[in-house]
Amino acid sequence: MPNRTDLKSKLLSFLDSYSHILLIAMLAGLLAVIPGEALALTNGQEGRGNYVIIGTLVDKQGVPVVDVSVKAFSIDGTELLGETESQEDGTWRLALIQLPAGELQIKIEHPRYIPQTLNLSVHDLDNLNEVGLYRLGETTLDWEINAGFWAATIIFLGVILLIAFEKLHSTTAALTGFSALFLVSYVGGDFNPNFFIFSFERGLSYINWEVIFLIMGMMIIVAIIEATG
Repeated sequence: MPNRTDLKSKLLSFLDSYSHILLIAMLAGLLAVIPGEALALTNGQEGRGNYVIIGTLVDKQGVPVVDVSVKAFSIDGTELLGETESQEDGTWRLALIQLPAGELQIKIEHPRYIPQTLNLSVHDLDNLNEVGLYRLGETTLDWEINAGFWAATIIFLGVILLIAFEKLHSTTAALTGFSALFLVSYVGGDFNPNFFIFSFERGLSYINWEVIFLIMGMMIIVAIIEATG
């Protein structure tokens, strides 16, 4: 029966032999996900309609807020007239095919912010009907301290403690924390929307690809120098 050293050497040999294949497969998977996210954002932002309402969403520091759900309802809140999401610069564009008979209700929702409801009066809708465009201006969102916030805080402190006491390698600890965030978002979020922190697609946007490829290039150069002297 092979001992632990033999198994470890075989595993390292396998990873060394097929590392380029694993890297290509990982990059291919990421590239398959990113266009899907871009297409979804494009479809949400460039809807067709006779009437267009635009605005901007920022937090208290004036930083644009992305991925905020913006929906238009009739004043009683029963009929959905249109929906979209805010973009990287905080702007959103809501296209409506028709206008309600009375006032219009716009609901702004995001897991990390307090929901807001804005009402457009009959006079505002008359202007929208004449011009075809209504500028709602800038809306400031307030942070909501919910279950997702506390879960993210506990995970962050746990990662810091793992690194500080050297219980795990720093990279392994970071990946463990990253995985825990997804676990809370997708498992806990199914039971309670307040547990949702961020999506996998949004997590990909936080990755600094320039640093990753820089480190990869440096590792390749170091390996070549070690092999050739």
